[in-house]
Amino acid sequence: MSATPKTRRQSPWEKFLTFFGDIKIYPHPMFIIYDPGSYRIKGPDLREILDTLQPGDILLRGYDNYLDGKFIGGTFSHAGFYYGEATDELDRPLARAGQQDNGKDWFTPGKQMVVHSMAEGVFMEDILTFSRCDKIAILRLPERLGKQTEQKVQVGSMETPDFSPEEERIYQALKGGDTVASKNAIAQAKRLALAHLGYAYDFGFDFETHKSFSCTEFIYFIYRCVCPFVDIKLVEQSILFLSKKVLRPDDFLQTGLQQVWVKK
Repeated sequence: MSATPKTRRQSPWEKFLTFFGDIKIYPHPMFIIYDPGSYRIKGPDLREILDTLQPGDILLRGYDNYLDGKFIGGTFSHAGFYYGEATDELDRPLARAGQQDNGKDWFTPGKQMVVHSMAEGVFMEDILTFSRCDKIAILRLPERLGKQTEQKVQVGSMETPDFSPEEERIYQALKGGDTVASKNAIAQAKRLALAHLGYAYDFGFDFETHKSFSCTEFIYFIYRCVCPFVDIKLVEQSILFLSKKVLRPDDFLQTGLQQVWVKK
């Protein structure tokens, strides 16, 4: 029986070139970092993610060595809403009009789009860009939602202060003990996501007013009519040295949402 082939050992010069190829330089300010692994979400992971995603899914992502993740705590440090396909013909008329500082429209058409809030505010980007990270979880509403609690989540914004008639219908049906198809809640979440493009980031993590949004607050807001029925609730905890009732990205893992794909 022939021996199993093995990879040839590198010479010292080849080892140096391998090391040299994994050094990153950031010119402003001047900073050099050795990064041999880059992001851990690789091509095969992305193919699985693209095959798995459905409009309405909640995305969590995390990084191995980002400073903000150390302060937020937990496995994941960010959350986003998977919108799906967004077209100029069908979706742009529903979107809040405006432009980012770089001149790009807040609304960005594409085949597989994510809406989320970062320091730049609420914006849309392609799932392939969003997925440049080390960890991802895909969470999904149950196909049919049922009653778990009667505590109404009062979350309004400047432009959408109260439940729409359809949101109220969903909430009252669930409160009364009926079941509701999740697609109805997803349709409302998509509407609210587009209506709040361009909103600023909430650096104060204030989940009681919605003039601006942190990443998890945005998810909490657009799914406000069903949050009580999938056990999405605020938790008193410390985040970035502040003690408040908030949602961390990891808190979504402790809810009634289905965990359909996870890589930690």
